[in-house]
Amino acid sequence: GSPGGDGAGRGILQMGIGGSSSSTAAGKPAAPALAKAENLSVWAIARRPAGGPAEFVVDVARDGQQRLGVNVDHLDGRSGLLIRRVDPGLVESHNREANASGKRERLVLPGDRILDVNGIGAAAGAQAMAGEIQQAQTLRLTLRRGPGWAFAYAATRFFAPHISALRWPPVAWTTDEQHA
Repeated sequence: GSPGGDGAGRGILQMGIGGSSSSTAAGKPAAPALAKAENLSVWAIARRPAGGPAEFVVDVARDGQQRLGVNVDHLDGRSGLLIRRVDPGLVESHNREANASGKRERLVLPGDRILDVNGIGAAAGAQAMAGEIQQAQTLRLTLRRGPGWAFAYAATRFFAPHISALRWPPVAWTTDEQHA
């Protein structure tokens, strides 16, 4: 089917405006999932790029303003750092540049594993690698492509700091039981 399809299995975003409130199909009040505008993201799923080497190197330089922008799992402490999520920051900027230049095999994606940071390998331990990421101004990351055929990414993010949490309408996810 098409992305808009018949609606089966989709969540519906409901927003209460003003004093109204959202409720589930069972009639129970829906709990707000998000309360601040800066937390809103639209997520998409994309195929991992085909081909390319199993291991690759990415160089990033800190600009003093952006974070690295990866959420990692230390796993067993000796297997490298598993990238759980790519957030706004230097890695996301690298990904935009790689995508724009047609070098999709160089994208850093969730599921990839950081094996080495500036010569400090997984054998030195996850803490040593994380410490190097925190203090170094220039990072040379050796990564191993993760398994899987797809990954999720934030296609669009909304940020409106002028909207207070008190004025932002409650937002809740519910299922569309009409089409389930």
